[in-house]
Amino acid sequence: MRMLKYIMLFISSTIIFSNYTFAENTQIVDLKPSTSNVSVGQKFSVTAEYNTQEDAGSFGLGLRIHFDSTKVKFVGFKDSFLLGKIVEDVVAKDDTRDDYDLSTATDKFVVIAWVATADFWPNMPTPIKLSDLLFEAITSGNTSINASFSSVSSGFKSQANSADIIIK
Repeated sequence: MRMLKYIMLFISSTIIFSNYTFAENTQIVDLKPSTSNVSVGQKFSVTAEYNTQEDAGSFGLGLRIHFDSTKVKFVGFKDSFLLGKIVEDVVAKDDTRDDYDLSTATDKFVVIAWVATADFWPNMPTPIKLSDLLFEAITSGNTSINASFSSVSSGFKSQANSADIIIK
């Protein structure tokens, strides 16, 4: 009799929870340019902003910032979010072989990453500014600054939105 109760409890729990789908959260990075029109020789910034649905805490993220080195030069990071920051690599790496952002229009990337130092990261309501990315326009034309994830927290999907720049 006791075994029958456990079996019935298991079956009813399975039926109740089989219709429930656990929503997968998303780590989102938006790239927002200070201006979308620049002149050759002009410096500009692109703000990387982080968000999640419903302020879900994660365990950090790794981010690649991609650019076309024939159009812009990466100058550096400014005002980066400090909590849990573990990497801020200003040396541009070649992206023509791995093409992490799936764009043939970019050829270089830099890396910045954070990890949880408390229970969750960023341990505050989102959206938050991750960093200002500083660039200098070196030749005219249209270009995009893209982002891709080198790491995403377990149980999260990733979404990165680009910044388009017109250089005159």
